[in-house]
Amino acid sequence: MGERHYGGISMPKCLIDTEIANQIKTNLGIGEAIISRFSDTQVYEDAIGGVTYTDEMANYGSFEELETLLKQKGVPFDRYSSSSYDYPAEKVYFRPNTENCEVSLSLDSDGDPYIPVPELKPLLLLPENQIKKELLKILNTFAPEVTPLAKFVTLDTSSVDDKGGC
Repeated sequence: MGERHYGGISMPKCLIDTEIANQIKTNLGIGEAIISRFSDTQVYEDAIGGVTYTDEMANYGSFEELETLLKQKGVPFDRYSSSSYDYPAEKVYFRPNTENCEVSLSLDSDGDPYIPVPELKPLLLLPENQIKKELLKILNTFAPEVTPLAKFVTLDTSSVDDKGGC
């Protein structure tokens, strides 16, 4: 069993089918789904139709079985894992049928993407006219732009099980 610390995963409620709901129930260890109501314990809805499942004791702050199932079904999600000992905080974005379908970012203590200093030091040796180009490459590697979950689902759900919009 791995290290346990906080994790949260958000997904569009309209794309949660019975199999996904059952996986969430299995993770929660309950007999009935609580996805349809607000709860301050482990599953709650937001105002724009998303569902977030949180667990203070998630294995490495992630939800391996649930994430695998969501990927298999092409359901977009955002996952946040808090830092713990040797593991930095992490944000994972899954957007099916996009160029960077899965993006994983290490986060600093403020929740911003972390860029290792050794990646930046070589910029100091470059001519001024090349710094911006190289810096953009580094940013695209360590902090790429990701379409927000709500906007992605609204604009591009045709690729998700031919359901069209939510």
